[in-house]
Amino acid sequence: MKTAAARFSALSVARNSVLEKAREASRLTIPGLIPEIGQNEHYSPTQPYQSAGAHGLRSLSARLLSTLFPTSVQFFRLELDAFAAAQLQADKNDVDTRLSQVNPLPSIGDRVRTDSTVALLREPAFALLSRIQDANPSDQVRALFLVAAVISDAIGIDGHDALNSAKRMLSTAEGPHTVHVQAIRDYADGELRRIE
Repeated sequence: MKTAAARFSALSVARNSVLEKAREASRLTIPGLIPEIGQNEHYSPTQPYQSAGAHGLRSLSARLLSTLFPTSVQFFRLELDAFAAAQLQADKNDVDTRLSQVNPLPSIGDRVRTDSTVALLREPAFALLSRIQDANPSDQVRALFLVAAVISDAIGIDGHDALNSAKRMLSTAEGPHTVHVQAIRDYADGELRRIE
């Protein structure tokens, strides 16, 4: 009987051709994704001169992930196996029906309504504004509200409540030693009002 190490070595020929193709693709997209031979934690890969490959890879992986695991459908379900049902002397169909009504994961809407961590929102809010700042200023504002309306409708939350909640978060978001929200406020006061 072969050891795991012997089996690993025996299959290296078949594995190396696939890994070499993956390394070549990784060099053009995200170099650290597939490690080079002999790479350790101190290795810093050379970055490509443009980011089109990395953006394409991230977009493709995000679409693949949302196709495999849609947010509106649970990717697992709770059920009682026959052996456990026999030990508990329970009706398996009745227990499975009740378990199907249990939602073990809170929905995005539930988390939006209940999460109170503001510190994690500063940087994404700034990044969101950075992505659209080249558009016409009035289009920037309308686009942000359109996105908020579409998302709140899609996840089943009241947009007015979400806006009021965001207004209540402002004092916490503008705490000491924070620059992101102040940068957004400076941008709105300086850039958007200046163009009016």
